[in-house]
Amino acid sequence: MKQDRTDLIKSISTAAETTKRAMQALFYRAVEELGLSVSHAHLLMLVKQVQPVQLKDLASRMYITPGAITQSIEGLCKEGYLLRTQDEQDRRSVFVSLTEKGTSTVNAIQESIQKHFNAMLSTLTDEELALYQRAQQKLLEHLESETSNKQGGTLQCR
Repeated sequence: MKQDRTDLIKSISTAAETTKRAMQALFYRAVEELGLSVSHAHLLMLVKQVQPVQLKDLASRMYITPGAITQSIEGLCKEGYLLRTQDEQDRRSVFVSLTEKGTSTVNAIQESIQKHFNAMLSTLTDEELALYQRAQQKLLEHLESETSNKQGGTLQCR
């Protein structure tokens, strides 16, 4: 019985990794069709979640240097995806937010992701969907507990 559980866990792990790679490939294709790099798409999606955001905070959230974020921001501003503004009180502080073009681009990426996710889930019955949702919720609660215990915070899943 123990071996059956071990085999099942390995099978689930393999399937989860394969699903992740397939979803990433669909994401990359959607981003490519819009003429963006994957890193620029990730940056735009993050800005949408937290805008307006200071460059230093954006760099920290993306785990890159302030210099690297500045280069990325420059290109996206020139292409009309982002708007850069200086803080009135502290001229050294720069904020970025999405322009209309940036917002519509992020919305297109998110719609593409949702379309593929919906198509994938449409292969499940209502009973399977309910079971999947309960299992996902249980796993998320475990991950939040692990993250909270080790880092003093919780996961922010959207």
